[in-house]
Amino acid sequence: MGDPLADLNPAQREAVRHGDGPLMVLAGAGSGKTRVITRRIAWLLDQGVSPDSILALTFTNKAAGEMAQRVQALGGHRVRVATFHSACARFLRVDGHLLGYPRAFSIYDTYDRDVCIKQLLVEHGVTQGGGVTPSKVGSRISRLKNLGVGPADFISGLGEVDAAVRRVYAPYLDRMRDLGAMDFDDLLLRMCDLLAEHPAAAEVYQERFRYLLVDEFQDTNVVQYRLVRLLTGKHQNVCVVGDPDQSIYRFRGAELRNILDFENDYPAAALIRLETNYRSTGCILAAAQGLIENNRDRLPKTLRTDAEFGAPIKVVRTGSDREEADEVAGAIAELLRHGVGPEQVAVFYRTHFLSRAVEQAFRQRGIGYDVVGGLTFFERREIK
Repeated sequence: MGDPLADLNPAQREAVRHGDGPLMVLAGAGSGKTRVITRRIAWLLDQGVSPDSILALTFTNKAAGEMAQRVQALGGHRVRVATFHSACARFLRVDGHLLGYPRAFSIYDTYDRDVCIKQLLVEHGVTQGGGVTPSKVGSRISRLKNLGVGPADFISGLGEVDAAVRRVYAPYLDRMRDLGAMDFDDLLLRMCDLLAEHPAAAEVYQERFRYLLVDEFQDTNVVQYRLVRLLTGKHQNVCVVGDPDQSIYRFRGAELRNILDFENDYPAAALIRLETNYRSTGCILAAAQGLIENNRDRLPKTLRTDAEFGAPIKVVRTGSDREEADEVAGAIAELLRHGVGPEQVAVFYRTHFLSRAVEQAFRQRGIGYDVVGGLTFFERREIK
């Protein structure tokens, strides 16, 4: 194993070498947060911490896989790196029987959940159609679960979907338990129940995972943060890494207050800011800083870079999507004429439906393109 402190800047080194106790790393975009997490794990191993005592949690399978590869390359082959959901599923396979679940409980995906809810809507006389569909009802229940709101606490609105949720939320929970099944949200909720209701089991997990690291902490929801609190109730050796300026999942239940309140919940917490950006030019950072400083819910942070200032940002206002697409295509055509390779050009849009106008403009100018993460507009089945 190499030196875990090699090639780190002073702030990164301070975060990696933090001893026991809670730590929040406020990591700006492009500041090397994943490197800090993996190097901190390597440093803990260097200090004699057992790899079996370390648990690192993140949100996506891709992120967990990439982090696991980095950790293993640094010698942490037995360190558990997992998503919140996969970790809870594994733990509940072992101890879910304490909550009355079989070890081989089923895990329902979104399709399975919606099939179950469709049956319950029929059984409870809820008319389907219009705004009421199993998918919409299931999504609403999922959102409530992520907010930590159970059937008894649910205050429904006046809409059709809320009325349907009021009828089937509690029966859905009962049906899932009768089936010995959990959906993805239940994995987190039931793990919290296990730790809260069974102190002996909680102590086992708290002793087993004496060091907890959480990536993308700004995207945790109420239930995930409760799980973090329960797992660290004894030793409080928790390192969370995140940035409220990068919180983009509030629509899925992410609770920004988790990162804003961390120091209140862990009074002994150290706070380290990673403010050196290794990804962008000075011009882009200055523009981003000028915008994000208007956010109300944030912790102060000023990104800087040693890179050149770079080309100025150009802002163009157009009257329609088509005009906007023509402007983009024209600018790219000009770049290509001046020798810029097409692989050096990227177009970002807010939602995928906006790609149609851009693709049409590219086709009219004979500009080749690839759509990353989905089909092009003209490859979609309904267009063919």
